[in-house]
Amino acid sequence: MACQTCHKKKVKCCFSAGENACELCLHLGAKCMPHASQQGKRTDLSGKRTKLLTNERKDELIVEGVKVRASQPGRMKLPEKRNSSDHHTMDTLDVFSQGSRNLWLIGDTNSLECKQISRRVRMDKVGVSTYIICTCVSKLSTAATGTFCIFRRRKEESNSWHLAVVQSFSYLNEDGTDIVHLLEWSGSVMTHGQPSFYKASTWIDFMTHFTLRTFSVEAIEFYYINQVRGNSFDSLPISDATRSAADGGIQCNADGPDRVPKCITIPVHRNGLNHFSLMDLNVESTPFLTKSKLAPRKRKKEQSELSLAWSKPPNRFPTKKSLQCALVVSRLDGGCLHKDDLKSLGDAKGLFFFPSPVEESTLQEFFGVSQSDYSSVCDEINGITINEAEMVLRRYSKVTYQLCNATSLLPENHLQHSYHSYTRVFAAGDVSPELSPGDVTTINLPTINRQVSFQFLPSRKVFEYIPLSVGVVDKSLHGITVTNGIIQRIVKCLGKNGLFTYRPRCPHFGSLSFIGQRSSSTVAQPNPSEGDVKNFWYYRKHLNQVWWCLVIKVVNILTSNLVSLGLKEFFHLSKLMPFLFPNSFLDGAREFCQFAILTINFVNTIHCDENDDFGIEIDDIALTALATLLTCGHLTQSLLLQVRATIHHINTFGLTAPTTCGYQVVSDNIEVQSIQFFIGFGLGICYRIVDGWTHAFLPATHSHLTSAPLFILNGKVFSRFENCNILAWGKGKERKK
Repeated sequence: MACQTCHKKKVKCCFSAGENACELCLHLGAKCMPHASQQGKRTDLSGKRTKLLTNERKDELIVEGVKVRASQPGRMKLPEKRNSSDHHTMDTLDVFSQGSRNLWLIGDTNSLECKQISRRVRMDKVGVSTYIICTCVSKLSTAATGTFCIFRRRKEESNSWHLAVVQSFSYLNEDGTDIVHLLEWSGSVMTHGQPSFYKASTWIDFMTHFTLRTFSVEAIEFYYINQVRGNSFDSLPISDATRSAADGGIQCNADGPDRVPKCITIPVHRNGLNHFSLMDLNVESTPFLTKSKLAPRKRKKEQSELSLAWSKPPNRFPTKKSLQCALVVSRLDGGCLHKDDLKSLGDAKGLFFFPSPVEESTLQEFFGVSQSDYSSVCDEINGITINEAEMVLRRYSKVTYQLCNATSLLPENHLQHSYHSYTRVFAAGDVSPELSPGDVTTINLPTINRQVSFQFLPSRKVFEYIPLSVGVVDKSLHGITVTNGIIQRIVKCLGKNGLFTYRPRCPHFGSLSFIGQRSSSTVAQPNPSEGDVKNFWYYRKHLNQVWWCLVIKVVNILTSNLVSLGLKEFFHLSKLMPFLFPNSFLDGAREFCQFAILTINFVNTIHCDENDDFGIEIDDIALTALATLLTCGHLTQSLLLQVRATIHHINTFGLTAPTTCGYQVVSDNIEVQSIQFFIGFGLGICYRIVDGWTHAFLPATHSHLTSAPLFILNGKVFSRFENCNILAWGKGKERKK
């Protein structure tokens, strides 16, 4: 039976061993109380009209503090100014609803009447123009130009709401301000409460009904809207998408906010300002991945389409004279690891891991603490010495592990080479890189039965093999350098803990948000970009909408070049999948990465992303196609080795989608040292997260997690440090439909 908190959040109630409260209650610090089911104690969800009972009269209902009389049971009539019998009425539905929501109605003037409803309602499409908040901001343009909105000035005495159209946003101006240009409706009202601008068909006619206003985004309360009643442009009725298919109740449109028709072109008001003038480009970094100058091979006679696609050279190559650290992971006895070995969670399940603050070495120690002790550890590590911090971690630790610190492995005379901490991790097998015996270094990890062998090679060697994890420090893959000013704006938009404060599958602390569209059939908690995928009227992810365009712009810049690392390393996917499933990969190989993950100071527990596996059916299709390449006479020996390596990889691990993540350490104090690791537990490998690091891996092949961050300044250790943030973002695949 779920507890009251989990029932309210609509998540699975999970208990960890030895805990008397569920994981969510521990995370929130709430009292874990069993939920008493109300099943069978109310009417069904048929949407029938029922009587609205109040403490005073049965035919009265309180709406935003105003007592109004219901014209009939289940039908409420909002206060109105003009004589109209049905244009203001709506039916209340006897169905589940949460919280309250505002409705705005056109009054006698261009100032709007705002009414708050706390029940689901149904209304006719014909009547006074009525608007509702649109929390589904999917398909919103970068600058939101031409999008309808509602706003009011925060410090205005009248506190009146106004209908407007967004002309443009201008963030991060040179003076540090963020402004919005709005076209405020200042026209007249037609008969039956319709705004006069609905008759406009050109920009010139349209602008006669509006006045251009410029505001600081901090000075207004702002919402995107959908019209749910009344005619729109050209006297067209409003969209059926504003009605629930189940019961006809009003809801926001899953396709996003209402927009001005395409026939009315709105010129963007930029006023000569750079929209992102404070986001510095990375001109100081030397790119590690450079564009390939190899021309595609000419098609030979009778060469198949798949053979031609497999022969296509990659778009990016590592720079010449650069090095890589190639690591091959096996069992202690040198035997090959089974896929179940790599997915093992061991004793680490459900624990949060802190790194040892002692000076970095080849072996990095981690301390696992329970979810209930996490906050206590963070509170105690607040300006204490390194030795004291180590003692605190050992006192709370349930288990400790030592893993190979791949970041600490440096070649001899590494300052004379272009190294970029380029690290590739392979699983030992029949088709894996063969390292030269004389130059190999071996590290044994007896606690997890792993042996790590590594060797430094030219970066363009062993590219015929498929790694499970790849890391590189190349800030040019990020596009911009993020500042604390940007992070503060992201927090204002998404909230301190992000859009997803809790996931039963993988508990976490810090800010976590998913941005972008996934498959609607598998989305348990849709984000604002995905919209109301379940057609629930009460969908309302926390979001300060005035900052949303900035967040989308930043994420688009950060992720635009990020996927190039994964496309280069996981050639078997970039070559094979778009050819086999062209309808699913309309934009080529980039279709592997559909949605973005955005985190700030994020830490999570060990897990393996099984949902990123494409499935056995696709594995069989791929193996059948690859078998034809083995007998193809048009491939070089190197390309044939790639085919054999891919077949071995599919037979061992299956086809899985990659995830590529970028990291930036954003600090106002350059003397602060941050210590956080990405832990590939199944591989026995960990990477220290440094500014400019990018990581591409196959998350369904091995267990992994992100450690808690520590910060060191002047020999003192902190679990949190003001204005020192670790921003991480990633791109993952769209879930299977």
